[in-house]
Amino acid sequence: MLFHTRVKELREEKGILQKELAQALRLPASQICNWERGKKRTSFEGLMALAKFFEVSTDFLLGMVDEFGNPMT
Repeated sequence: MLFHTRVKELREEKGILQKELAQALRLPASQICNWERGKKRTSFEGLMALAKFFEVSTDFLLGMVDEFGNPMT
């Protein structure tokens, strides 16, 4: 699964809007929209902030492991 798909799914699972996620991360809402559409990539700092907010690993966000930490093939 790709980064932009994971971000959108995690946000929807939490039941929050893009605007709310942007406020929590102190980012413009357009940034979240661009991430979810796959139009822009995140910085290292953005990746870390998302991982912390959603309580997941950066490897999970990047699609390297599944939700159980197993490597994706």
